[in-house]
Amino acid sequence: MAGKSVTQYLIRVNIILGPFGVPKYSYNTSPNDDASQQGVDTGDQVAWYLQVLPPRRAQILPPYRLDFQDPSFYGTSSLSVPEGGFSPYLPVRTIRGLTKYSVTAHGVFPPDDPQIQTHNFPLIIAATATPRPVGISWNSTAGSSPSANVNGHHQPFPLTLHPGDVVTFTAGQPFDVIIATASPNANVPSPFDGPTVIDGQNNTTGGLTVGSDAVGYKYTMYFVLLSDGTTRSADFEIDVAAPSKGRK
Repeated sequence: MAGKSVTQYLIRVNIILGPFGVPKYSYNTSPNDDASQQGVDTGDQVAWYLQVLPPRRAQILPPYRLDFQDPSFYGTSSLSVPEGGFSPYLPVRTIRGLTKYSVTAHGVFPPDDPQIQTHNFPLIIAATATPRPVGISWNSTAGSSPSANVNGHHQPFPLTLHPGDVVTFTAGQPFDVIIATASPNANVPSPFDGPTVIDGQNNTTGGLTVGSDAVGYKYTMYFVLLSDGTTRSADFEIDVAAPSKGRK
């Protein structure tokens, strides 16, 4: 499975202190690029550089903290930068939606916080991918290979899926789908946020949604008939990848 290219974003937070020390916040990825609503994809990395610009004085690099409204977005609810300046890069862990975040710099009040400020506050927006219907079927013949279609089009195995895709398994007889292996490790044993044995006793499983935690994993699976517990399909592979920036 080809790896997705990772983009690193550095968001520069400029805090200009006006009369009586009232701050004005701005967010840029370069001198003229507005980053107050920064778009990203899963796996991309985001860091911040914060500076305070007082009148007629050199810049100040105070300690600061970022608080994220949605902790699942980066896998953390906050990021502290006690030395000021550059923060570490955080990888984006979700594939759709957005998170608001607040910026609190030492010695600056009020913070840029959606609960306090009434102006636009900064957002990080993840790419939104349209879920695709995926069908995987087996003719119930021992040792035969299942077939797959995505959006109604035949696709070969190994089959690359994206988080949010909805998968339905079907066969001519009641069955289980066994998830035999997960690679590179067993930390995410199923791409569907569920058990490693998928019940198809009514000849179908219904829709199973691919989870974002499975990005980067490869899964080996097979069908087995419930009638004897031994008649099984050939193995097939599902790879889970983040959607590309072009796929909406």
